[in-house]
Amino acid sequence: MSKIYSHSPLRIGGVALLLSALAACAHPAPSASVSSPGTGGGGGSATVTFSLTDLDGSWYGKLEPTSLARAQRNFYIKISGGIVTEAADSLGNQWLSADSNHTLDFSSTGALNTSMASIVEQNEMILNAQMDDAMTLLTGDFSALAPSDVLTEGSFTLQRSGGAGEFTAANLEGDWSGYGTNTNGRRRNLNVSLGSDGAIIIGEVVRPLTLAQIHVYSAGSGTFALTDDTVGRLDNVVMLADGGDVTTLEYLLVSQDGSLLGGPGFDTLMGRGVVTLGPSSD
Repeated sequence: MSKIYSHSPLRIGGVALLLSALAACAHPAPSASVSSPGTGGGGGSATVTFSLTDLDGSWYGKLEPTSLARAQRNFYIKISGGIVTEAADSLGNQWLSADSNHTLDFSSTGALNTSMASIVEQNEMILNAQMDDAMTLLTGDFSALAPSDVLTEGSFTLQRSGGAGEFTAANLEGDWSGYGTNTNGRRRNLNVSLGSDGAIIIGEVVRPLTLAQIHVYSAGSGTFALTDDTVGRLDNVVMLADGGDVTTLEYLLVSQDGSLLGGPGFDTLMGRGVVTLGPSSD
């Protein structure tokens, strides 16, 4: 039988319900074999047997929803000793060791199943993945249940982080455009240009249809700086508008290919919401 490495603290009822609802979507049980086929060439057939410590480290990538109506999200997860210590996505969902319950199972064939549930609110994530033989990628499916009861399913590939310096200021430099959506569903366009040091060169918030300006951000009105360059996380980014209003982005996650930047925040005029930006097409 395949070995299963498990860490399963007390789980809240919401995760059990989600697991039951998603059972039909889960990956099949791992193979009974204790080794997986290798990718080496030649006449021989190399095999790989995985251990729990092979998961240790930080993993990052994008979660790609099956439905085109759902937004992509940047995502990372940190694992140590078979325990999920931290995870977050760019839609404002995060699971920290202090405010969440986690379970993790990992087989000697490299099959991973992990679930995370916030203690504070209904906010759950389930990942099913297979580790590659090089132990650098996790590829699989996810199911996410938001506090609004919206269920999103899709696929992902997570890259193992090489550690400090995996992300740099170059991942942030340039022109970004997109939108911010508040808790009432109201959307406002956001455009911002960042210098090589992450400082704002110019920015604005405008109404989608009329393009009437709501905020203008002049040069030096804020700086986007990485606080965790192993996974591309920025914390507490403050943007001071010329009119005196303040936009505070609680955290942001940037993709390594520079295609997505997003996270939750609060604006003194428009309230709480989530920002989603991509490279400007101008």
